[in-house]
Amino acid sequence: MRYSIRGGAAVVGAGLALAACDDTAERIAGSGGDPLAARVAEMGFDASTIRDAGDYLLVEGDVLLSKAALRAGPPAGGRLRAPDGPRLQYATDYLVADAYTIGVNFSQVSGESSAWATAVNQALSQWTNNAPGARIQMLNTSVYTGVATNITVQMGQCVYNAIACATFPTGNGAPGPSITIDRDHGSLPSSQKLYTMVHELGHTLGLRHTNWQARGEPQYSSDAQGANHIPGTPGPEGDAASVMNGVIQTWNGFSYFDRVAARKLYPGGLGPRATGSLSGSTPVITWPAMLDAVSYKVYFQETYYVSDWFGFLSTASTETYLGTTSGTSWTDPSRAYSSSPWVCVVPFQGYVVKAVFSDGTESGYGFYACFT
Repeated sequence: MRYSIRGGAAVVGAGLALAACDDTAERIAGSGGDPLAARVAEMGFDASTIRDAGDYLLVEGDVLLSKAALRAGPPAGGRLRAPDGPRLQYATDYLVADAYTIGVNFSQVSGESSAWATAVNQALSQWTNNAPGARIQMLNTSVYTGVATNITVQMGQCVYNAIACATFPTGNGAPGPSITIDRDHGSLPSSQKLYTMVHELGHTLGLRHTNWQARGEPQYSSDAQGANHIPGTPGPEGDAASVMNGVIQTWNGFSYFDRVAARKLYPGGLGPRATGSLSGSTPVITWPAMLDAVSYKVYFQETYYVSDWFGFLSTASTETYLGTTSGTSWTDPSRAYSSSPWVCVVPFQGYVVKAVFSDGTESGYGFYACFT
């Protein structure tokens, strides 16, 4: 099955959809002694909104209730409870072996809908730039022509009248290979389009709905391989702001726990970019603060190599740990230089910084402040 996102709380599927527009379910009686309707009413739902959806009842436009569970009734001495359980971040058993770099081809979308193409391009930037410390980089293959396509985004049609639908990673270490945008939802506001595309790209990375249980989604199916709680994300209090909630929302950026989830699954992303200056002959290193960082580790590297042309990863043959600070600058009185560090040669000699985040994860090295 593909996974779709809806404009409500609970439906089978991984992406976003508008349940109010769903014409696939047949309305059934909400009164007159129907035993399932009575169970629904006992749970506090409006029984007059019930619609038949096969093995489930669709209630209040966006909640799926299992008929089998309703027939079984509450446990002894208890009562059935509405499926509003914990909204934790979850991930599939299969993740992307190397989320750096992921090439995304949406040329077909660009040819059909400039508004959706803009949303896809902005969503790539969100995952690349606004999940600090996560080793995720998503690139438009029409711009970065040397990058292979890992995900293809296209216009089409999704089941359950979904706004869009995506595939999860498979067992070969690649991201979910496809995202489909339903042609019937072109009138959505741009912010909701962006939310939808950030959400769908999350599925291709292996992120499941925070409310997958409430939506009646299986833990295992042909392509939903597992639903594993990501440590450090919410317990019963939930995270209503998560982009991985299966409910269409206005895009307001990643929630804190979205960023934690990204770092837990794909740690070691680019650290802060250091710059150097001299106070007399003493080097002073500064860097911008990173969102969620609580401290920074500073290193001096005798030889520093950038291992790819994006400068995302780096290695060092000789590394000296200088210390940790909660600030965004470091003065190193143990070294002296006669000129400002504006010109660098390979291999570089200089300073790099790692961020330590509030969830306990660390970034990789940031860009260097080099000295000749």
